[in-house]
Amino acid sequence: MTDSITALVGLNYPEYMADLVNEILLRLGVQPRTMGIKMQGMEGFEHAELYPAGELFEQYFKAATDEEFGLYLLDVNLACSMGEVVTAQDVMPGRRVVDLLEERIKAGTAKVVTFSGRPDVVEMARQHGVPCVDKSIVMPMLGDLVAAPNMRKFAEVYDLGVRYD
Repeated sequence: MTDSITALVGLNYPEYMADLVNEILLRLGVQPRTMGIKMQGMEGFEHAELYPAGELFEQYFKAATDEEFGLYLLDVNLACSMGEVVTAQDVMPGRRVVDLLEERIKAGTAKVVTFSGRPDVVEMARQHGVPCVDKSIVMPMLGDLVAAPNMRKFAEVYDLGVRYD
C-alpha cells in the first residue's frame, strides 16, 4: 500500500472555497491541510486554519518548509493585497513556494499549482515562471492533478504557463 497523499492549501478567502476544496480532496484520497485569512465573523469556521492576513503566508511557507506534502495549492498572491495594476510583487508568494520546492518538483515528489480569479494576475505569475490557472478551473482539475505522476504530465493536459522539460 502506498503512503497517503497530503495537500497544503492556502486560500485568501477560505469561506468561499475551503469546504469544497477539502471535500473534493478527501474524496480523492488526499488529506488536506487548509489555511486561510481570518476575517471578522469567522469564529467557529472549521474548514481551515485561520490566520491574520499579515501572518498567513509565513505560516503557509513554514508548513511547506517543515513538512513534505504531495500537493501545494495556493492563491498565487496569498495574503497580499493588490491594486488595480498588477506587479511582480503580487505573485511573490507563489514564486517563493515554487522556488522552495523546485528540486522536489523536478524529482516528481511534489506538485504545485497556484491560482487567481484575475486573468492579469494569472498572466503575471506565468511571466515569472509560476504555474498558475484561473480560479474557476481549480475544482475540476483536482482529480487530474492528484492522478498525474508529476508536474510535466499534468502540464501536458492543463496550460499552466510554464514548461516542465
